[in-house]
Amino acid sequence: MPEGLDRLVPGNMVRHFADGKYNRMERSLTIEECRQGIDRIDGEILDLLNERARLASTIGKAKQAANQPVFVPEREQAVLDGLNARNSGPLSSKAVGAIFRAIITEIRSMEIAEREEG
Repeated sequence: MPEGLDRLVPGNMVRHFADGKYNRMERSLTIEECRQGIDRIDGEILDLLNERARLASTIGKAKQAANQPVFVPEREQAVLDGLNARNSGPLSSKAVGAIFRAIITEIRSMEIAEREEG
């Protein structure tokens, strides 16, 4: 079962098939249960984004000290390629790319601002 799904689904009512899908449930979740799960996940996503930003800030400082550029297109493409390879849906590769390009762009903006301040 995907990590965290057991916290969302009461009574562990998900069937996990050999192909990695978890698409059959013994009962449907209520709208409120789904919203509670989404709210919890959103908080976890925010925490992880802030952790990602702190790590990127550390990398940015090291790159600045080594006189390396903020933007490294090959690295960003490798990140996107790795995420798309890992993606098992239901998000499309296009959606994953759009979401992570936005994350990368915002964190790069933060890194540029830190260089200008420092």
